[in-house]
Amino acid sequence: MVREYSKNGWLQALSENLTYVRTLSPEQLGFGVRCKFTPPTTQKMETIKICLRKMQHHYSPLKKLENLLRVIFLAIGKQQNCDNPNGDIENYDPVNIESSKIKTLPPADELVRWLVYLLARTSTVGCEVEAWYMWELLPKQLLTTGDSSYYLITLFSAIDVLKNTESIRKLGQVDDSSVTVS
Repeated sequence: MVREYSKNGWLQALSENLTYVRTLSPEQLGFGVRCKFTPPTTQKMETIKICLRKMQHHYSPLKKLENLLRVIFLAIGKQQNCDNPNGDIENYDPVNIESSKIKTLPPADELVRWLVYLLARTSTVGCEVEAWYMWELLPKQLLTTGDSSYYLITLFSAIDVLKNTESIRKLGQVDDSSVTVS
């Protein structure tokens, strides 16, 4: 798969698009419209980068998934959810999401936006290979029950956005009609 992507130029295009996304401001990616955007600290971004590298280097699809979930939690776990302003998730276990205190999942468009932002900021070029690896090798029961498939599908969606610069531009066009002002 990696050889095929290298031959057809897809990895080069993805790398260029990741570089392009890094030049965009959070507002240009659609952050800050529905709720306040707080970017991860430098220390948190370094931890996220390490988790994404671990995801790429682990052989076990479960360990890969665990690192993906950890990345998502590090980035948005402590963010104030627009639906749950208390953000009460003190005892989060990234592997066992059902037992965590997350009351609502982030909306898919918001999670895709976050993953595009994180993949670009950490220069994670091999993300599609990792996503397919997990999808094919994780137990089907895990993918059909629980939230793991939701997070994996949003990773695929973020990768699809990163494949096309027009999709990246559209990511910044947030529909204001669904925004409620208090």
